[in-house]
Amino acid sequence: MRILSKITFSLFPPRLIGLFVFALISSAELQAQVVPVNMVAYTGQQAPGMDEGVVFSSLGTRVITNSGIVLLKATVEGNGIDDNNDEGYWVGYPGDLQLVIREGQQVPGMAEGIHFAALGSDSDLRLNSSGEFVLVVTITGPEITEANNRILIYGEGSILNVLLQTGDQAPGLPEGTLIGSLIRSPNQLSESGQYTLDVILSGAPVTTDNDISFWLGDKNQLDMILRDGEMSTPVSL
Repeated sequence: MRILSKITFSLFPPRLIGLFVFALISSAELQAQVVPVNMVAYTGQQAPGMDEGVVFSSLGTRVITNSGIVLLKATVEGNGIDDNNDEGYWVGYPGDLQLVIREGQQVPGMAEGIHFAALGSDSDLRLNSSGEFVLVVTITGPEITEANNRILIYGEGSILNVLLQTGDQAPGLPEGTLIGSLIRSPNQLSESGQYTLDVILSGAPVTTDNDISFWLGDKNQLDMILRDGEMSTPVSL
């Protein structure tokens, strides 16, 4: 053992030997840890919230929180399914997903006949560990045009609230200043339920020098905090 120790220390400095021993210990600890793996969904699986025999045909964008809650966009197939109702969003823990938005579904709180249109692709899903989520989606129906066919949805499980619609009067801004475009879903969603949102404004008082704006909101209120041509105000989530 003495000879081995002398050879070891002559070939490798003590600092490197210590790092090697630490690496061996860390490796053993990692091997001893059992990391649970849970299947969220798979193609061919019965789609939760859908009629018997309606299954997932493809799995799209998804996001998962540190608490294990998942928000999943997927496409389905089966009896009664066509291009007008084959997309949806599911939220929940693996093994307990709940259908919250479906293409062709009546939009809660809006006039009869206004439905969620094709959900399209959205790589900016926002979800927090309480299962709250925010999305910008397209709608269709009576009196819905390209000028007012995008809405901001705040979800708490299956409870959906429409917070904003293109064509609406912009909160807190001069009369005639409208929500012209919701480019994408909110930039982020905090654990307290606050989110930030990019909005392009339109209307008579708006020009290309002041049409881009940045908003901070929650499920009850939305405030503009930054706009082209105006001084910025520090804010934190």
